[in-house]
Amino acid sequence: MVAGVALGTVAAGLGALPASAQGDPVGGRGSTYYLNDLFTGSANNVFTYGDASDVIYFGDWDGNGSDTPMIQRGSTFFVRNSNSSGGADYTFSYGDPGDAVLVGDWDGDGTDTLTVKRGSTFFVKNSTTTGVADSVIGYGDPGDVVLVGDWNGDGIDTFTVRRQSTFFVKDSISTGAADYTFGYGDPGDVVHVGDWDGNSTDTLAVRRGIGYYLRNSTTSGAADVVFSYGNPDDVAFTGDWNGDGSDTIGVRRPPVAPAPAPAPAPGPGGPAPASNVNCGNFPTHAAAQAWYIYYLPTYGDIAQLDRDNDGSACETLP
Repeated sequence: MVAGVALGTVAAGLGALPASAQGDPVGGRGSTYYLNDLFTGSANNVFTYGDASDVIYFGDWDGNGSDTPMIQRGSTFFVRNSNSSGGADYTFSYGDPGDAVLVGDWDGDGTDTLTVKRGSTFFVKNSTTTGVADSVIGYGDPGDVVLVGDWNGDGIDTFTVRRQSTFFVKDSISTGAADYTFGYGDPGDVVHVGDWDGNSTDTLAVRRGIGYYLRNSTTSGAADVVFSYGNPDDVAFTGDWNGDGSDTIGVRRPPVAPAPAPAPAPGPGGPAPASNVNCGNFPTHAAAQAWYIYYLPTYGDIAQLDRDNDGSACETLP
């Protein structure tokens, strides 16, 4: 089963709904990922991969049951087969740089691969290798938000179209109408996809702030599980990080901005350091002394204000 991701909208206009569909790219910025194998507590695996601005997907690229990251740069994809810091295990190319890309197991072989969406046409590839599509189908309308999941537990990921809070489920990779529809959540909700209970079927979760409302069937109704995780501005995504058959939450966070440099200490006032400065440039001994002390480490007694070398400048001033 492909990893679900957050805050990605695969639609022609990329602006329809804040849908977070399984198989879409992880939104936001940052190269640090916080994975949690439970629906409670803090992350138990933190790692970095790629650059902060990279487009990131998660999927099971090697069929070992765990979802791991993949970077997209243009039409080249950089696959890593472990949730750990390091370089790509291999690369391949598919589609064009501006294509909308979906991730799923389209043939039920246990590995995730790519589909390119152009309008309402899907170009399905059954291997993470360079080459042409293995099949081409049409589904939905060009501007539809599309989610990916295994909705019937047959081991094959297929497409669901989201329109507001109604979901049009298709249980086969084929052209045609939806097999069924259901409603869940509100039209503006962020939606995640995953197998929350390990029964081999994907269902939906709604995210509102740091609250997640999980439903364990693709039917209308209330959430089966509610929990909180992370921060309100986190970019969240989902996947099976440890290969136990259940999907949980991951978070992408931007790099922490460095602390601002401390403001420079205020200068002593008075003229710039120069050899033609004299005691007449200062109203008081204190002002001359402050100027002398401030510039002494850098320029020495450039103006010869301390003529008797006792450490006190312009001693005749009041």
